[in-house]
Amino acid sequence: SKPGSLRIFTHNSYFLKMSADRRVNIPKKENPLVNDLIFFPLHLNGNHWALAVVDMTKHTFYLYDSLS
Repeated sequence: SKPGSLRIFTHNSYFLKMSADRRVNIPKKENPLVNDLIFFPLHLNGNHWALAVVDMTKHTFYLYDSLS
C-alpha cells in the first residue's frame, strides 16, 4: 500500500452470525486485525441496517445507525 493510505477490511452481513456459529475461517493472509479500519454491516431485526466500524489505529468502535 502507498504511504499515508488506509488499510480497510470489510465483511459481509453474515460474518458476525457465522463467527458466532464458529463457521467462519479467515485465511492468515486476510487477517482483519492488521488493517486500520474494519467495517461490519449489521442487519438488525430483519428490517433495519446499521454500520459498525472498528478503528484499529485509535482502538475505537463506532456504530452508525440512522435511527439513534
